[in-house]
Amino acid sequence: RDYRPARSVFFAGGRLALRRALWAMEGPGLEPVLPGKNGAPVIPGQFVGSISHTHGLAAALVSRRPPGEEAEEAEEGEEQHMAVGIDVERTSRPTSLRLARKILAAEEERQLGLHLGLNEQQDLTLRFSLKEALYKAIHPLLEQPIAWHSVLVRPRPRSTVKLVVLAAAALATCGSRRPLRLRTAAL
Repeated sequence: RDYRPARSVFFAGGRLALRRALWAMEGPGLEPVLPGKNGAPVIPGQFVGSISHTHGLAAALVSRRPPGEEAEEAEEGEEQHMAVGIDVERTSRPTSLRLARKILAAEEERQLGLHLGLNEQQDLTLRFSLKEALYKAIHPLLEQPIAWHSVLVRPRPRSTVKLVVLAAAALATCGSRRPLRLRTAAL
């Protein structure tokens, strides 16, 4: 099978979602959004963003950068972020449990499928997606790989999650004067 044509449609869908998100924030919507050296979108000006796509679904998340070289002052009540990350996955598409050993710490593997009424595959998909979103947010700041096992994901009720970053010393190098705050959302 040749998946390249479908992959290009998903890629384009992600770029379109990003353009629409930028347009909604009165950002640059017509400039090209090209991939950077690590594949993440390079967003012009005072914005940061993240794209995700999966079979038949594309999503983007955009925020203003904090005031600085390329940033403008935020409107009253508007949040600003150094980085954002998003990931979408379909839980209806089974995730191979073999992936668990590659991305989960031993503690997480033992907890798979024990909480929130999720089966093991759904729980693995959720944890993978949360780690992927975190990676997309933090990697551009660190400019170095983040080991999958260095982040523990602990899903909680009411669509919340606790993320424990074991490599906290590495996060201190990301250059932000603001504390690291993570948010999750369920759609």
